[in-house]
Amino acid sequence: MNILKKILGGDSNKNMKEQFFAGWEVTFDGSDDGEKFMQTQGVDEKTAMSVWASIKLTFQNGTLLKAEDIRDGKIKPREIAENEMSLPYHEVPVHPLFEFIPGAAGIHQLGGEVPEEFILPAHNLVTSFQYIGFIDNRDNAFSWLPFKVHLICPIYLNFEKVFLDYSNPFSPVLMNADELSDADSSFDELSGDSIIVYDSVKFNTVRSSVYGNGIGHTGVPGWIQAPGIPRCPKTNRIMKFLCQLNRQANVPAKYHNVIPEESYHLQYFEKMNFWMDGDLYIFFEPESKTCCYIIQNT
Repeated sequence: MNILKKILGGDSNKNMKEQFFAGWEVTFDGSDDGEKFMQTQGVDEKTAMSVWASIKLTFQNGTLLKAEDIRDGKIKPREIAENEMSLPYHEVPVHPLFEFIPGAAGIHQLGGEVPEEFILPAHNLVTSFQYIGFIDNRDNAFSWLPFKVHLICPIYLNFEKVFLDYSNPFSPVLMNADELSDADSSFDELSGDSIIVYDSVKFNTVRSSVYGNGIGHTGVPGWIQAPGIPRCPKTNRIMKFLCQLNRQANVPAKYHNVIPEESYHLQYFEKMNFWMDGDLYIFFEPESKTCCYIIQNT
């Protein structure tokens, strides 16, 4: 029997490998989008069975054998397109998930006043930057960061991506200013001088196998629309996922100077929100110290 196995290529079970990915909207055809997905969305089996949508790939002798969709813990076959059949097996990162849990002793923060030593970028955008908080690299979940990252974003601007150069961690530079200067806003009452400051909410990270239940998470993004994983404009590397802040965060505004044209709009300045019902996705490239902000909503 052992001789026969050797002749046929060995024990087939030993030549089979499995990979799991959180998400669903991808084609494993060797394209750049497919590779970015595989490098960013890899999870362990427990997480794949716990999140609401994921994919299982099975390889035999280094070649894709079958693909399966996992929805709410139930597995069903996933059709393999002709251009996916030649996908070779290669190692990809498996990312642990961490939920953001509010608590007074937290070392991270959502909202709060802009630190005195921090300088917001110069810009000519139709809306202002908002201070979103900070992520502290003393946490093991963020030990790959070169420093504590102060998060800022013009969350009321209709943009595709915002790139900031954090070479100076306390004075980031807007990298795609020309592109963003053409972007509009859904709120005519805002200007580049608008001030919206949020209450500070401290939080810590807790290991989890699900995402979307708290104020945010790290590990892998849970995309609302098609994945928008960025490459660094300085190095062309696939950027690492830093965190996702959920629409349920509801961090209240401490104060603002916005006078809404319609009373109905007041609700959008009374709490932190991302395009009304969206999530904020943040990526970081630690070597180039480049940060990318993306918003997706339903």
